[in-house]
Amino acid sequence: MFILSDDSKRLPLPIVISDTRSDGIYTQLIDEPVAYTREVDHDRVIDYAADGTPVGIDLLGVSEGIDLSDLPHGDAIVDLWIEQLGQKYRIENYPEVLSYLIANPFLIGILLEAPGKVGGHFGPDTPLALEIFTDPKDEDSQELFVLIHANLTPEQALQRLANLGREWWLETSALTRCRLNIDIRYIDSHHS
Repeated sequence: MFILSDDSKRLPLPIVISDTRSDGIYTQLIDEPVAYTREVDHDRVIDYAADGTPVGIDLLGVSEGIDLSDLPHGDAIVDLWIEQLGQKYRIENYPEVLSYLIANPFLIGILLEAPGKVGGHFGPDTPLALEIFTDPKDEDSQELFVLIHANLTPEQALQRLANLGREWWLETSALTRCRLNIDIRYIDSHHS
């Protein structure tokens, strides 16, 4: 778990802002004004408070991979993202999902953006789950799925999924390197 020396500055849950168009993720760690910024390299920038405490970390080019090794609290950053995802998704087979996201951190930004996009088509309170599926013919071939728990007829759900695809997913899926997919898990309450 991420811990700062002064818990009064810590946010209840770090604010993570992702932008798939710029291929970046900003993680705000504490609620303090930014006094200065240090560029670690062209893809990693750290904002600091006046006392030198990291306020936030801006990561660019995340689809190319992320090096967190020499960042302040680098080990905890993925944990923070997973914690944030846990607020938006029910995570099936948690250890597998965690390992998968550590190996594919460029998916985090897309996963943080997806609930808003899905909610625009299926409703803001539509439950979502993250689940790993393994190809039975190739156990080394895994893919993470966002499962939309749709309480709709199959026709309605498929139409909304098609609209989501046209308006967001088809373009965004190109950034996933075939490691993330979106599908529907039907909740059958229409034929009871």
